[in-house]
Amino acid sequence: LRRRERIGFAHLISKYRPGESIPIEVLRNGNAMTLDLPLAWRAPLVPMHPPQPPSYLIWAGLVFVPLSEPYLRSEWGDNFEERAPLSMVHPWLRNWKAVDGEEVVVLSSVLAAPLTAGLTHFVNRRLQKVDGVVPRNLAHVAQLLDEGESEFVRFLLDDDDVIALPRVGAAAALEHVLKENLISHARSPQLRRKSEA
Repeated sequence: LRRRERIGFAHLISKYRPGESIPIEVLRNGNAMTLDLPLAWRAPLVPMHPPQPPSYLIWAGLVFVPLSEPYLRSEWGDNFEERAPLSMVHPWLRNWKAVDGEEVVVLSSVLAAPLTAGLTHFVNRRLQKVDGVVPRNLAHVAQLLDEGESEFVRFLLDDDDVIALPRVGAAAALEHVLKENLISHARSPQLRRKSEA
């Protein structure tokens, strides 16, 4: 390097890899300190390789899953960024988590049951709120459903569509749906309560 030549930050940072640490100097209360900053890959909001087995939650016939790139490809093909609804593509384009554990939750389908009659056309819709609460992830949806006490559960979907179902009939509808579709559990292993395991 020539004397007094500036070095771009991008060049300096390119010498390091995730898993390594970068020494940085900071000022605290007027004192210079050297700290090690560990480097890691940013966890994507819409993962290319979701955990296995895939997560799912069925409630009264509504099937919820976290959004992933394989999901986008399976529903809209390799050109999903052109074919999928904007509400699904936008998180993939942004693709960074605002908070740890954040997931985009999708109502992937509605299984037929007396309680869900007339709702089976709701497929591939982004879940915005459950009883007025924005869900952080699929586990949070499960928690909201388990702990809620309102007479009706209201699901706000993209395009301002609302599905409202009574809690009282949900368990019977779920039992019917699981039996008719030969599904052994209403939740994936990572979402089951200890009593269901």
